[in-house]
Amino acid sequence: MVAEFENDRPRIVILVGPTGIGKSKLAIEWAEALGGEIISADSVQVYQYMDIGTAKPTLNDRKRVPHHLIDLVPPDQPFHAALYRTLGRKTIDQLFQDRKPIWVVGGNWTLY
Repeated sequence: MVAEFENDRPRIVILVGPTGIGKSKLAIEWAEALGGEIISADSVQVYQYMDIGTAKPTLNDRKRVPHHLIDLVPPDQPFHAALYRTLGRKTIDQLFQDRKPIWVVGGNWTLY
């Protein structure tokens, strides 16, 4: 199956919800089947070394499907929503240019 692109706009699937309901597993299965990539929308996964308690995708998961916006900065460095938006938009633009299906996956903060 190949993703369709209409009107020169990216088609993005956004999966949000509480921790532990299977969002990441579902996104990995879909993205792998359709040749897509995942953008993390988790407010903690942007930090390096914070693997416990964040449900960060495993290295095996990341080998199966490329993930973006994970392990960007050390925990002692500032990171804010405006920077996430800038990096997220750049990632979406690149994936769209590459004609990749896009999944944005994260917790409830994504809604803000």
